[in-house]
Amino acid sequence: MKQASLRRASFAVIVVILFVATGCAERQPVVEEVGGSRAAYGAQQTAAKAAERQQLEERILAATLRIEIAVYAPQSKGGYALIDNSLGHATVMNGRYLVTHNHFSLTLEDLNDGTLRKLSAYAPDGSTLLKDAPFHSFKVELPNPETLVFDFGVYGRQGALGYIGMASAEFGTWQSLDLQPGAMVAQVRWDGVATVIEWVPVLAIRSENGTMVVEMEGTAEKGASGGGIFYNGYHVANNWYRRTEKRAATGQVLHQFTVGALNGAKLLTFAEMNSRGGDKMAAAPAPAVAEMEGATTPQ
Repeated sequence: MKQASLRRASFAVIVVILFVATGCAERQPVVEEVGGSRAAYGAQQTAAKAAERQQLEERILAATLRIEIAVYAPQSKGGYALIDNSLGHATVMNGRYLVTHNHFSLTLEDLNDGTLRKLSAYAPDGSTLLKDAPFHSFKVELPNPETLVFDFGVYGRQGALGYIGMASAEFGTWQSLDLQPGAMVAQVRWDGVATVIEWVPVLAIRSENGTMVVEMEGTAEKGASGGGIFYNGYHVANNWYRRTEKRAATGQVLHQFTVGALNGAKLLTFAEMNSRGGDKMAAAPAPAVAEMEGATTPQ
């Protein structure tokens, strides 16, 4: 009995020793393995998100043009003199249209006011696609207060812009895509040398003089006007202006933001009715104050 008890006690001690030893030996590697897996998963997710953004940026740029519009007025002694020259950006729609901002407040009647307007267009890599094309060589469509559409027509069986190799963006509305403050959007900007894409947060969606607009954090160089604003891959607005709010007494900058004109139903209806030509990026979904002074500058 005594020997049996000793054997049982010895066995118990051995079991406890083995349990503690194996527990100590295995516990730490298990923790390290789980932690390593989480870190690796996080890194993979970050890399995947960065790759997805890069692909989207490339697709946006493939459907973006830098444009220059020169306006000439007739002179009393004959000929024309340059009276305005502006830089902006536009987005290709349906392979044949350029959608930009109507900073010029153009109406169809203005096209017969006696001035000469010419359009030049450049790809993001700087190559010239169009040089000094007079406005009568294409159509001006849908000249809304804050949106302007140029129609370059169809060449063969596709839009003229698609024919020369430009991709087309897909257009949507902020309502159908449920764009909300806090969301990140891809904004076409101009850094003074090249067309770039910046990811910026949405601050507000509101109405301004009858036009629905999106307000975004940050500022932009002049020349970004008309460039597209994209959410989940869809063009939802075009750059309108930038604004700097300062403290009146000291001039201290309190806030800087940019504003884009959101796509309206009329533009989307136009796009749906004139969908011939062009390769689309994706399938569309179903349809401060007393102390501040504002300095608003067109982009």
